[in-house]
Amino acid sequence: VMQLRSAGRRLSETELKSLRETLDEMLSEMEADPMFFISEEGAVTGGWDLKLGSKAMARRWSRNLVKKFGGTVRETSTVVGSNDGIEVSRLTLSYRKPAYGLGDVIRFRKNLWIVESWQKDGPILKKMDRFERTGATWRDMEGSIVVCSRSEQFVVDILNRDSSAVEVLDPTDYKVVTVALPYDDDLESKSVRIGFIQGVWLAVPSGGK
Repeated sequence: VMQLRSAGRRLSETELKSLRETLDEMLSEMEADPMFFISEEGAVTGGWDLKLGSKAMARRWSRNLVKKFGGTVRETSTVVGSNDGIEVSRLTLSYRKPAYGLGDVIRFRKNLWIVESWQKDGPILKKMDRFERTGATWRDMEGSIVVCSRSEQFVVDILNRDSSAVEVLDPTDYKVVTVALPYDDDLESKSVRIGFIQGVWLAVPSGGK
């Protein structure tokens, strides 16, 4: 059994679709295996459950989910009967997706950070206002809040620039607004990624420097 969940909240339909699609992608890229099948699946409170044909299939998919979306996998084994005196067990893998994704701007320990990448114990974060990276554990991140998800950010053309700021069109009402340059501005860029954070448009650094 494979359980898809999120930490402390219900998975959205969009998230479930993204998670579920990775299984189809994995199966399409693999050689045919008679044990790699889905016998049953459906919505449950807070997520989605699937009964898969093999433990190897479930473990491989769980590794793919963690690599792409971060999060943790808990594995439990339950004895469900016996066959010729040999215990038959059922493996349950519970995948928990974090409440944030790559590129999201989060508030963590009173500062703004961007979720940059995943590692086994938690995400790698980069500071919004200067070149600084740090690792955090999944437990550390429990108190973090997403203030601007990647999907809520916009890449806009730069109309004018000076040494500290650029003028761009507000993507919601197309009025000209001034946005402070990100710390990693390269002076040559024709566009900038922005997010509406704490009531103002802020540039989101790429973190390439």
